[in-house]
Amino acid sequence: NGLQTLLSLMENNSLQKIPALKINDYPDVLNRAILSTFVFSNDFMLEYFRRAARCKYNEIVIFPKANIELIKNPGIWLTNRSQNSIKELAAAAKKFNMELIPEVNCLAGFNFSPVEEGASIEKNIEHLLEPPAGTVPNWLKEGRKNKRIKRTFKMENEQVYKLIFSVLDEVIELFDNPGRIHLGLDEAWDLGSSGYSKSNDVLYADHISRLADYCRKKKVIMCMWGDHLFAPVQFLDEKGNLLEYNLHGGSPWNTAGAIDLIPKDIQIWSWHYRGYEKFPMLKILKDKGFSVYGVSWINSTNIVNIAKEVKNYQLDGYVSTLWSLHVPREINNPKSWKKQEYEVIPYGAEAAWNTDNASENICRYDGWKIMKDFLWQYVPEDKREIK
Repeated sequence: NGLQTLLSLMENNSLQKIPALKINDYPDVLNRAILSTFVFSNDFMLEYFRRAARCKYNEIVIFPKANIELIKNPGIWLTNRSQNSIKELAAAAKKFNMELIPEVNCLAGFNFSPVEEGASIEKNIEHLLEPPAGTVPNWLKEGRKNKRIKRTFKMENEQVYKLIFSVLDEVIELFDNPGRIHLGLDEAWDLGSSGYSKSNDVLYADHISRLADYCRKKKVIMCMWGDHLFAPVQFLDEKGNLLEYNLHGGSPWNTAGAIDLIPKDIQIWSWHYRGYEKFPMLKILKDKGFSVYGVSWINSTNIVNIAKEVKNYQLDGYVSTLWSLHVPREINNPKSWKKQEYEVIPYGAEAAWNTDNASENICRYDGWKIMKDFLWQYVPEDKREIK
């Protein structure tokens, strides 16, 4: 951290020389992660890693988006990124002293992107997927029309586990035996739609427990999202209205009961993207004995308040997510850039480093300029006139 501070001073054009000084720099939140997808060239990702390190993130989560060459499981994912390119990035993460954590969603999606390649790949494993659930919220019905809804694996199906464990074996080896692996388990819209003798919370918990057993045998810590572990009705305002905490453990999925059935050695990453001041579910998870990370998105108030909750509850880490990097065209086309989404990288770093003064500090600099200067080098020359 001290070296990154020194490098920042060296790059400050307003300084003619750096005076003799002692750097005493340390974060409020010990573990600070940035999450991104994996859809760009290695040159882009290596520079992304470098800039994340400069922002003093010490963990980077990569969502491979089903585009890694799987030699042992051909035809399951796309093959437009070689295994050597993954090894290069794993080595770069070590160089920048960042822990690299791969994510493979082992319930919904399996890292497919429904809009782009999902239809062509999913047909290879159609027999392992749940049929679309009949009873879903209206917003989910609309998503199905637009083909933006991830498919969900059948549970209690041995072929599913054979496939999942084979892919995880290969990913763990490819990422040089990481200390942690994120298995997703969020937004499982079709969970249990085939009909099972077990209730959905037990079905979900059994699936998680089986994945946890696998991770213990591989000596890797299992991480997962926490949205299915709480129901919206658990959190109401003073008037009895539902608070929109992005929770999916209530009807029609009814998985919230799993929170008391799953192993405590799983690390829960609890994501909440609204600008509320408090996020009580983070403390509930900690009090139940889990290791917990608080996760934010693009709302600057949300970023600051999640980081504060992580510090106040003494949770194990903070994650800043940048889901806009799912879409390569946003890099190639400046007209589609979204200021609020890209500036979360420096803002999330600031919030986790100095939580008490984060709101004031992020107003002092132009986070958008920081990211725009980074992105611009990847724009084709014929589209640079709008800079």
